[in-house]
Amino acid sequence: MFAALGYVLRTYVTDTHLLKKMAWAMPLILIGLMLWLPNIQGYRGLSAVVSMMWIMLAAFVWQKADGRSLHLLLVAGLLGLFVFRLLLDAGAEKITISHLPVGVFVLWQVHALGALAGAVAWYLSQTAPRDLDR
Repeated sequence: MFAALGYVLRTYVTDTHLLKKMAWAMPLILIGLMLWLPNIQGYRGLSAVVSMMWIMLAAFVWQKADGRSLHLLLVAGLLGLFVFRLLLDAGAEKITISHLPVGVFVLWQVHALGALAGAVAWYLSQTAPRDLDR
């Protein structure tokens, strides 16, 4: 998923631009996670970064839509899938469909923080010098 989103995002931003966004976003996501869930023992994974890239992709597609219904439908689908995933993860303890090892849990808060970082990264890319964007 990570590689696929990165490849698609290359349509909208350069690799360097995307890496710069991740460089500041990842530490902030972890700080946000420590503040939101101070009792967490550890976080391993890329789900926050995947969430960030997912929201960035939806925002860039929305920006390029120019009223075209197919693009807007794609944005609605991307956001709808993300919200569905977030709600599913939030109720994962009750549903228990995850294939994670015993004692390892899905933290929906990580995905929410990643989404927030993606929205901020997209917004900042709108104010960044244009030579970074394609």
